Amino acid sequence: MANKDFLKWGRKLGLAEDALAEIDRISSISIDDKTVRTDCIYSPESIVDLWDTNGMQIDPAKHEFAVVGGCANGDPIALSLRAHEIGSVWYINHERMHREDLRIISVKMADSITHFYKSLCTDSKFPYDFYSASNGNRR
Repeated sequence: MANKDFLKWGRKLGLAEDALAEIDRISSISIDDKTVRTDCIYSPESIVDLWDTNGMQIDPAKHEFAVVGGCANGDPIALSLRAHEIGSVWYINHERMHREDLRIISVKMADSITHFYKSLCTDSKFPYDFYSASNGNRR
């Protein structure tokens, strides 16, 4: 069952309930059942805390993003909050995120968190960070 506070928070942002439930599901997969690194998707509590405190000091809301995870190298994983692409998953370049518009230094990875996670689990060529995605290592 999805975290009710997280669902309420996500609904206020306009995120689809199935996307929020999928984040909750992914973040709660037990270590024994993981087929790939799923700790790249933060817990619902951590996602809300990052939003409330601007914990990365990049103001993702200003750029119509909600940070929901991070790549091993520090690149944030974000969901878009823009109406025409809401819920799509993006990598943000961590090396430039404090000095540039996040929309300019990001790359779309999937239309949904479900598609992102499935690709991460099943596609060995799926990019693991912004650099690999922006340098043509993406299908």
